Amino acid sequence: MKLRTLFVFLLIMALLDTLIVYIWPPDFTFQAISCVPHLCFMALLLLVYKRNWIDRVLMGILCGLIYDYFFLSTFPLSTILFPAACFGLGWLIEKVSDDVRWLSLGTMGCVILLDILPFIVSKLFGQVTVSFSRWFVHVELLTIVFHCAALLALYYIIDVMDRISTRHSNQKNAMEKKNYRRIRSFGK
Repeated sequence: MKLRTLFVFLLIMALLDTLIVYIWPPDFTFQAISCVPHLCFMALLLLVYKRNWIDRVLMGILCGLIYDYFFLSTFPLSTILFPAACFGLGWLIEKVSDDVRWLSLGTMGCVILLDILPFIVSKLFGQVTVSFSRWFVHVELLTIVFHCAALLALYYIIDVMDRISTRHSNQKNAMEKKNYRRIRSFGK
């Protein structure tokens, strides 16, 4: 997949995150059940885990900077967590297996960490007074269920995008071979 297509897809996922939060805002009073979407983060993880480690880290930093600046306004958080998660997931897949089960577990683990780490930091600094169990039931539980369904949808979308990219590349190679044969036969 081309880099331009990758970044356009990530931008669309970030806009979809923002739209979901705008339509169904999280309830930080913990009176109702909420969902905090991380579609852009999940798409980033699924798109860069096969690349080499420096590409994963640089794409994570760039995506984290853009996400922090335009979507979240929590400057250092995503800029640090996105590349760390990209590196960690890629390392896990390299060391363990390139199986979809490990990829799914690693992606969901990174998504859960993306929610739990800010909660723990906020709890340590006294910004949140709610208990972990109440936070988990009111925010994280529906988020996990939503992301399990979103993970399946992202697998399908990325697979379709890869197939289209491969087909386009094959068609381009076939046209180049055809042109080469035509030029070669014309010269005889």
